[in-house]
Amino acid sequence: MMTADPADLAGLAPIPPGDCERWSPAALAEAAFIAEALGLDLDAVVGATTVPAGGLDSLTLHTIGALIGLHRALVVVLGAEQGREWLHRRNSGIAFGGDAPAAIMQRDGRRGLLATRAVLDAMRGGTFPAMEVGEPTPVRLAPVRLVIA
Repeated sequence: MMTADPADLAGLAPIPPGDCERWSPAALAEAAFIAEALGLDLDAVVGATTVPAGGLDSLTLHTIGALIGLHRALVVVLGAEQGREWLHRRNSGIAFGGDAPAAIMQRDGRRGLLATRAVLDAMRGGTFPAMEVGEPTPVRLAPVRLVIA
């Protein structure tokens, strides 16, 4: 089990201990199902394989929430099978540096999971970092013509 760095909790809403204990079994079961479906090592990505007495800590539950969101984003953006393949294929994008997203998630744990989730959110048109007024746009996008066959 990973040790929570207090800095990792910055900006996350605390989960009351009673809720941690109540939600932990179902959350970890869902995480195990997703990890198996995606071919990931549950302990490496989430930091837990069993529910301790008193339940999982807030950070682990937030990490499981990120895994659930990543799985949903994969299905929305790429579909279930192609999403799994994308996770295990080497990626030359700047976020992955030539490694597969799954390798980054298993090597870096929750930080790799969050980085992969951010890429998927961007692919589906999700949240982007705020830009200062007057700051130049980093990328010029050409008009896209959508063809539905």
